[in-house]
Amino acid sequence: MDNYKYKSRDFFVEKINYEYSQYSDQLFYQWKRNRENFIKKIESKPEKVDWNININDKIDLLFFFKIIKSKSNFRVLNYFVKKFEVHGRLFKKYDKEFKAIKRTGLAEIQLYIFFADLLIFAWEKKKNFQYLSSLLKLCDNLASVDVLNLSNKDQKNLKFILSYEKKIITSLFKNILE
Repeated sequence: MDNYKYKSRDFFVEKINYEYSQYSDQLFYQWKRNRENFIKKIESKPEKVDWNININDKIDLLFFFKIIKSKSNFRVLNYFVKKFEVHGRLFKKYDKEFKAIKRTGLAEIQLYIFFADLLIFAWEKKKNFQYLSSLLKLCDNLASVDVLNLSNKDQKNLKFILSYEKKIITSLFKNILE
């Protein structure tokens, strides 16, 4: 049974509240079991045929993310980290001042997966705990997604992200215990 308390039913609708979060061994083991169970779901899911995906409506945010990664522009990334930390969501489009154009709707799952990949990239480059904190929260949200609705590519990317999250946390624990 998965009792991990930071697992949301639908992160597009229900925001997870992390204020005054407590650490405990039990919570850590619940987190670990949650991630392992989600990865098993991905591995056991039958292959799904990927049909055409229209990326026209997500090009703007994806464009920002690709610029950040290609130029290692962490100043721009920090705007999106702040937006995600405050609202727990990303939108499809933003204006020049990085304000969400809310009428365009919430970003699709692929953009959240790309954002998680970007946070891993930033963590590896900077070892800034703000990026790790956002990554952990985002992974809580991503681990609540219905695997049956994900394309094969998204499943593989999500499996990589959750496995890498586990690798980061395991490494941090080893460093603390040494």
